[in-house]
Amino acid sequence: MGGWTVDPVTAKAAANGLAPAAELAGDSASALRGAAIAQDGAKWGTETGPRSFRSAFSDALWATRDDLATMQERLTSYVAGVRGAIQAFENSDDDAAARSQLDEAQLEQEARERAPEPPPIAWGGHVPQAY
Repeated sequence: MGGWTVDPVTAKAAANGLAPAAELAGDSASALRGAAIAQDGAKWGTETGPRSFRSAFSDALWATRDDLATMQERLTSYVAGVRGAIQAFENSDDDAAARSQLDEAQLEQEARERAPEPPPIAWGGHVPQAY
């Protein structure tokens, strides 16, 4: 089959290993959202320097949060894709095995149908007749 081999156990383990990373990215994105929301005037004051820093810091938190949310979406999608591919390979292997068994059975049946009838057994010079 084109030289491809798939070890479903290893592939599933790899996909399962990425699932927690997607969850962690989502948790981190949520935490950064909370931190970005908490950057208010009460925390930084009203002076020009801290306000400017607060704005830049808040923007960085939101950008990082967006990046982590995107990472979570991509990891989740990738894990689902890997699991779908594993299932497709397993189904394909099952289909191929079933086709192979069917082909073998068909070849055996055709061979039996083509095989010549064995000669009748003669008993003391007498050939029994079919009734």
